Amino acid sequence: MIITIVGGGSTFTPGIVKSIALREKELEVTEVRLFDIDGERQSKVAVVVDYILKELKSNIKLTATTDKETAYKDAK
Repeated sequence: MIITIVGGGSTFTPGIVKSIALREKELEVTEVRLFDIDGERQSKVAVVVDYILKELKSNIKLTATTDKETAYKDAK
């Protein structure tokens, strides 16, 4: 499953992604997409999210985008 977080530049995003990653197998998540209209802010949050996923040894793919089509394609 692909999950898109709208407002991916929010300071709440790392905690949300951590919660998802801790239940990765149960939720069957393969990818988390961060979508925000503020690309600069989102890129800073994406660094933190990437670190969290690596620390948890998660197999979840991380995508950060400002493009709506990329963000929503095949997402649940």
